[in-house]
Amino acid sequence: TFERSNTLQVTNIQLDGIAKSDANLMLSEMLGLPLRLTKSLTDAVQARTLGNPLYIHAFMQSLVKEKLLINSVVKKRWIWDIEAIQSISIQGSIAEVLTRKISYIPHDTQEALKVMSTFGSQMSEEYVSHLYPLQEKRQEFCDRLNSAVEESVIEKIGSKYKFVHDMVQQAVYELMSPKERAECHFQNGVKMITALSCCADSHSDLGLITFVAIDQINIAKSFGVTDSSMCT
Repeated sequence: TFERSNTLQVTNIQLDGIAKSDANLMLSEMLGLPLRLTKSLTDAVQARTLGNPLYIHAFMQSLVKEKLLINSVVKKRWIWDIEAIQSISIQGSIAEVLTRKISYIPHDTQEALKVMSTFGSQMSEEYVSHLYPLQEKRQEFCDRLNSAVEESVIEKIGSKYKFVHDMVQQAVYELMSPKERAECHFQNGVKMITALSCCADSHSDLGLITFVAIDQINIAKSFGVTDSSMCT
């Protein structure tokens, strides 16, 4: 929410890539192979991930799923199709890797991630409790997010769910059309405001929840969505 708020100033921190030698060491340890054998693969991977450890990990997973990187029973080690990997477009490859990774996730989990993405890079359990006051629905939503944690798309830190990187959040958010984003923001705000009347306990920061709910509705309005437009 704070990333999208019009009232708060947010500073984004750039995660720099690692050196090619470090990337080669990373792949060498990941595949259990000598550095000399992974050098050509590292060259191709480095060029398509900018050396970002998150992208390297996601890219390697996509190579396995695309069967461009396989664990050979005959050779008793990992082997890869270097020509096919090199043919993958460098331009936009990072976004493609993230989108591919998300596309492998079950649909229900994707839907939960879409809701989470409308709050920015992270979402607290307190937000979830106001979005889903009923225990059954809340548990269902959290179970889907926990599935995403297992897929290394998000992580659970204390009482918060957090995307592993801003580009992952952006990739999920962009799975929705502008109309879908607007409707999701609006529904989030309405649900949270409605829940305030029945969740006014000492454990909730009502001021923060109110701020977040109003901010969600304001974002929806920036897309042209209002209460009346939702009814048409």
